Amino acid sequence: MDGRVRRRPRGPPRLRRGNDLHEDDVLVMAAAARHLERDLAEQPDGPPEAARVFGLPTALRRGAAPVAAVLIAALMDRTADGGVLGGLVRPLLMGVAVLVGVVGAFGWQLAVDRDGVAFSGVLRLHRLSWQQVTAAAVHRGRFTLRSRSGQVGFSSGPARLLHRHFGGPYDPQRIARTVTLLAHRPERRPRTVLPEDAVGAALPLNRLSVAGYALWAVGQYLLG
Repeated sequence: MDGRVRRRPRGPPRLRRGNDLHEDDVLVMAAAARHLERDLAEQPDGPPEAARVFGLPTALRRGAAPVAAVLIAALMDRTADGGVLGGLVRPLLMGVAVLVGVVGAFGWQLAVDRDGVAFSGVLRLHRLSWQQVTAAAVHRGRFTLRSRSGQVGFSSGPARLLHRHFGGPYDPQRIARTVTLLAHRPERRPRTVLPEDAVGAALPLNRLSVAGYALWAVGQYLLG
């Protein structure tokens, strides 16, 4: 006996059946439970993880929004039809939806440190303590971070493709496994805190690109 008190890791995320859990929620929780069980089997006394930031390369993250906005605007302009539906509704609603999807897939960032998880999505920065995080998993082409207040995530296709061809810290499965084990194994959590601005640098540009595209969609109809 070395006199140290070992913290007992929390068990795998519980799959409670109820009206508040849909099929996708159950599958995400099940995948997270497998991540935790695998880590407990491979590293029952593993060392603390390092505080770090996950995300695609800076050029992709920061360039996704403005480049996509310009390309989508050019495509909508070339394929525009007359009338309100083809000239305004289609470019505005469909264009914004495609733009948000592209930015979400390329512009995300996720950080883990002593205090919890910070996730930068399309337009917002989410900060969650480890007590709030319940599971993280890749399911049906999306990385999902589930908390007691809801869930956030991103399309995992670009990250998975980049990792497959170039390696690097882009593997969404590895990110999900890291988040899950840190949420349920306090002894594995980082000992340091990252700066407040470690994630989210691309958010102002994302917001400007989405707003600029929406203004263009309305303006080209009014002036056309």
